Amino acid sequence: MLATILILIPLSLQLGRPARDVLHDIHHADKLFQAIGISDESLATIPPQYTAIFYLRHPDKAEEMIQLEVDFKTDAAGGEFEPSKALWRKASKPDAVSQAAPLEASNVRLHSGISWQLKISADNLVDPSRITSRMETFASGIEYKKPPPNTDPAVSGYKIFTSPGNFAVLGTEQRTTFRYCLKAQAKLIVEFQRYDVYDGDNPRLPSTTQWALSLYDREWDLKLSENAKLGVGHAASWDPHAKPFFTPDKASASGEADTGFKDFLSHTRAIGKFLDGLKADSREPATAMSGSTKDGQPADERKQDEQQLLF
Repeated sequence: MLATILILIPLSLQLGRPARDVLHDIHHADKLFQAIGISDESLATIPPQYTAIFYLRHPDKAEEMIQLEVDFKTDAAGGEFEPSKALWRKASKPDAVSQAAPLEASNVRLHSGISWQLKISADNLVDPSRITSRMETFASGIEYKKPPPNTDPAVSGYKIFTSPGNFAVLGTEQRTTFRYCLKAQAKLIVEFQRYDVYDGDNPRLPSTTQWALSLYDREWDLKLSENAKLGVGHAASWDPHAKPFFTPDKASASGEADTGFKDFLSHTRAIGKFLDGLKADSREPATAMSGSTKDGQPADERKQDEQQLLF
């Protein structure tokens, strides 16, 4: 049974700049993003959320791999992080969770090399009845490890967690998430994510680092999760049209059904423009080109982006 249904728009970023510079630009993007629920709070003061990710052999089926995700959270005062939630998933390989995807559409901004993916997917969670005492012991034994003085894990990738030794760990990752909302549409949540991969369970510093961005509306999950616990033989039902999922920024006098989706595309273009600058070596602001639209993107590139996302 599918326990959780998600809609994400992950974006792969090949960032070659130092993490400190990347975070500087993100924390100063207050014209585009704002704190969730507290619009006047500085982005730089919002603490990140850390997630420890473990890839393990299934205790009963050696040929199967399972994945454990443990979230660490802290209060706004910047206290020590504590484990807050643990999820067990079935995983097919260390770099991807096995998911069913009834809808998937990709989009590439050819002029900048940024790739988008619009996906409706379902988490492949381990059934609670199949979580063994050994698995529970491993999850409860994961602890926060305070970094050395003057060490920022969001900048250095220092691993902030330790794990017990009752499982052979095949791989570990640490996900650092900075979560905001869009100023133009506060219902849309933006997550900048740093993925640090470690060789084995002992090294404290990552061997590789990747960045990603997710953009989503929390109501999407609620709309689709109505079908998450259907009994055997019951067909899922939901409105496949765009209107229920994309809320217009303002009430449309014309009543066009796709106004909300057009607004959503406009937001993705604004974020894409910001990311173009984030990938650049300099911090020079991007200038509008001749033949560009009001959001600063050349008209031919804007049309291409819409076509690739829609089809």
